[in-house]
Amino acid sequence: MKQVVSRKIPRIVPIRAEDLKKDDLFHLKYLCGTEIEAFVVCDSRPEAILVNSSLAYAWDMIPVIKKLMGQKYLNARTERLLDQFEKVAGEKAARTLFSIWTRWRREQTEAELKKSGEDILRRAKRNHIAKYLRGRKDIIHTE
Repeated sequence: MKQVVSRKIPRIVPIRAEDLKKDDLFHLKYLCGTEIEAFVVCDSRPEAILVNSSLAYAWDMIPVIKKLMGQKYLNARTERLLDQFEKVAGEKAARTLFSIWTRWRREQTEAELKKSGEDILRRAKRNHIAKYLRGRKDIIHTE
């Protein structure tokens, strides 16, 4: 069964480029197309966004990333947050963050759909049991 996300926003993990694991390096170099020296943000770990903590503006980016990941729809506020991030980190990092946001929104939508499906199934089972018991009143003695 597919794993769905359980958090409202992903964890923001400040990490130095030297401390990245091999799979993180592979994700950066081959999947994101970013050199390790130019690393700003990456999402190679589940439910986590890695931020390069050795950058001077890294701690200024973290609140912006948290606010962006909390956005549900692409609207003026989302675009304003992306523009603010782009001014600080550059266009390539902003495009990477936007792709991370779109994937996160897709995963959030899947999690919400799964939860609503489970709720519907639970209600259907409860209604089926209640309907079955209403038809069997002659068997159940309530004295």
